[in-house]
Amino acid sequence: MKRIICLFVTAVVAMTFTLGAATDTVMAESKTAKHLSVSLKSNMKSVSVKWKNNKNIEKYVIYRTDVTKDVLDHENDYTFDMSKYKKIGKVSGRKKSFTDKKAKKNHYYAYVVEAYKKVKGKYKLAYTSYNKDSYDYTCRGLGVPELLNGGDGENYTNSISCIYLYHQSYSGVDPTSVILYRKAKGESKYKKVKFTTIEKINNLAGTIKDTTVSPGKIYYYKIKTKKKFKGKTYYSQKSKAIRIPVVNVTGKFDVSAIPVSGDPNEIIVKFTSDKYNGTLTLSQSKSSEETEKDMRALGYSYDNAVWKSMTDSKAVLEPGKTIYIKFRGDGIAEKHEFSFGEECEGSLVSVSYDNPVFRPYTLNVDLTKKTAYARPFYD
Repeated sequence: MKRIICLFVTAVVAMTFTLGAATDTVMAESKTAKHLSVSLKSNMKSVSVKWKNNKNIEKYVIYRTDVTKDVLDHENDYTFDMSKYKKIGKVSGRKKSFTDKKAKKNHYYAYVVEAYKKVKGKYKLAYTSYNKDSYDYTCRGLGVPELLNGGDGENYTNSISCIYLYHQSYSGVDPTSVILYRKAKGESKYKKVKFTTIEKINNLAGTIKDTTVSPGKIYYYKIKTKKKFKGKTYYSQKSKAIRIPVVNVTGKFDVSAIPVSGDPNEIIVKFTSDKYNGTLTLSQSKSSEETEKDMRALGYSYDNAVWKSMTDSKAVLEPGKTIYIKFRGDGIAEKHEFSFGEECEGSLVSVSYDNPVFRPYTLNVDLTKKTAYARPFYD
């Protein structure tokens, strides 16, 4: 089953999933039945199902099914069986709406409405909102929020002193505010933390920032929303956790070159990582089109004495530590600047940098300035 879900939700009172073929439907299908458009709107107490009234309709029958699992499990390719729709009520043909007061709090539901005429004393299906390829849904009360890294992107705003977080909900009621929870790596419990609102909640989404972070730490965040309604406060379920390292986005490295005697195509580079960097990992990749001129990493050492081949392992540089890496490339010993990473032409060295911006990275080395930095790549 494919699903139609937007990461940035706007004006969402009902969302749509695309389904696989449905079988054994509860509703009486008819090739002559016309489509009935239905709109869904929820509040803290109930869900309202509305439609446009049609002439000569004797009754409307309303069906409902709980789709909470499918909405929340974004990785689940869940084939929805339409036979799970259950009849929850009927109204006369003069009505244009139905209020579902038995929907559970914070649950997501899909609805189908059928309109029947009376022909020769028997009910005949004239209109139906059922579509075998999709269904609309809404949430009674507050939907479960999703928390995202709000400081990612080409104009990233995350830093070692501030982390931005974007939150959104799939359907339901617009929250009044949010509650942010955080724990650092190694801690067992989440605690409430203060935050600054950047964009107020609108159409189920908003942006906040956390300025109480400590540089160099890795944090895990969760969020839940709340709503004040008629003197009572309601809460959503908590979101899934999101992990964000509070480190230098581009990384800061001191470097120096150690020539390999008599070989202009090899060089040893000493890297010392800033204490507020993320973990840097280098590995040797392979290509069917590689040549002898391509830059590659041959080995690494933490003391320039005991060396390990890059063929069978990866070179890992932790924050505040030093590593020696031997590179080979056409005339590399005579170069003052070079870059490597999967996005660099002529490089067979892969770069991974644990950081608060979720992008591929290249590592740029300037032996004249004796510095290096990890640059996020944007396509």
